[in-house]
Amino acid sequence: MTSTKKECWAKPHRYNSHVQNACAAITVQHNISDEELEYQVNDRLSFMTFLGLGLAEPLPDATTVWLFRQQLKQQGLIEELFEQLI
Repeated sequence: MTSTKKECWAKPHRYNSHVQNACAAITVQHNISDEELEYQVNDRLSFMTFLGLGLAEPLPDATTVWLFRQQLKQQGLIEELFEQLI
């Protein structure tokens, strides 16, 4: 059974914290939007590898990345994550 984008939106929690943190790191490190990240992760094997995802696995979409970042902000953890990147 293959996953669709709609399934990914319905279950943003399916990605482990490594994938979610790595997505946030990529957006900051490469200064790209969530939408651009979604495109790049689907396009670049290097981004998939960095996220620890295989070709057959569902990939995070822009909404999933945005929702995770909102959760970090609400918990006051976004600054801590980005300080670790610098």
